[in-house]
Amino acid sequence: MTQVTFKPNTKIAESGKEFLKNFIYSDESHGGFDFKGKNVIVIFTEGMSSEIIGHADGRDFSITPNIDNYLKEGASFSNYYNHTAATFRGLRGQLTSGYQYRDGVTNEGTGIDQLSTHDINDIYLNRQVTLPEILRGQGYKSYFIASTQKNSPLNTMIKTLNFDNVMGMGNFVGYQHDRMTDKQTFNALRDFLNSAPQGEQPFFIGVYPSGTHHGQDSPNAKYGDGTNPYYNKFYNFDQQLGNFVEYFKKSKYYKNTILIITADHATYPSPDYKKSFNSNSVYFVNQIPFIIIGKGVKHQVINARGMNSLSIAPTILQMLGVKYSMNYFLGCSLIDRGCSSPLSNASAIGDDYFITGEDNRVVLLPYTDAGAVKSEIKRFYNISG
Repeated sequence: MTQVTFKPNTKIAESGKEFLKNFIYSDESHGGFDFKGKNVIVIFTEGMSSEIIGHADGRDFSITPNIDNYLKEGASFSNYYNHTAATFRGLRGQLTSGYQYRDGVTNEGTGIDQLSTHDINDIYLNRQVTLPEILRGQGYKSYFIASTQKNSPLNTMIKTLNFDNVMGMGNFVGYQHDRMTDKQTFNALRDFLNSAPQGEQPFFIGVYPSGTHHGQDSPNAKYGDGTNPYYNKFYNFDQQLGNFVEYFKKSKYYKNTILIITADHATYPSPDYKKSFNSNSVYFVNQIPFIIIGKGVKHQVINARGMNSLSIAPTILQMLGVKYSMNYFLGCSLIDRGCSSPLSNASAIGDDYFITGEDNRVVLLPYTDAGAVKSEIKRFYNISG
């Protein structure tokens, strides 16, 4: 076997040395999550906290009947938090298991959503080791379907993560203002799967439906009398997801694919949101779903003990049996009993830093805090751009 020397990208060079390692996980057991060689589809739901699901916070009704069923049938992680917000940080952060200082929009005009394609590529292209890049080394093809316009800044940023193909509004049928509806996004995913050849190599598909974005209402399914846009949009998401899962379970892919339902970040705790869901959330950090369904997936609920979405990339790789690859991942796999890191319970949104624990415990670190966690995240900000 030829020894390949890893060379960091010049954008990071030697400054990332303290974060560089050559393995993903240390504990060989997989806790019943042995999905080696399987396809993976991940739904990164826009802004969805776990408390929206089922009868949380004392509600006597549920607007997510389909997700309620997937929690009963599949495997899931409880007490699992977003490690950042909003979408630009959340998607790239989960696919690289890292923090990122720059988000979508800033007052100075330096947010990713305000940059040119040239500038986005200049900052991010090939900068960090990514989940799609590691999977490529295992023979996987990787795709991403975003509800946003195909050449939007968000899609351009995702293209820097070394997917084989990144698609968006304009590649499929369906437009609604600046994005595809959730119905159109799930139809796009179904159409893409239908067009894929039967014997193709294993694949990873990330999907970003954004119909539940802050300020949106549902153009399709409505909940009850349709007067509450929060109920409408999450009920509609659940209905469109349910239609896709119904297709998925009848498809040729079901026997060899795991479907993960999670979120790009928690729901923004606006007054209307908190009133609608009896929420006590104070910060843009909250528990988010991590649900796995598929043929052969055993029902179990694992307590993530306040760990965060830095964990999703290493968790997927451990489930697929991919142990060795050079990476800058900060997170621990949720099924790796040999890994521990204080960053697994640390969320960062720009200059705000939080510690997460069980039972909805989210603590904002004081601005004057000079501890190791905040210091390490700031050093990583320099690596990630």
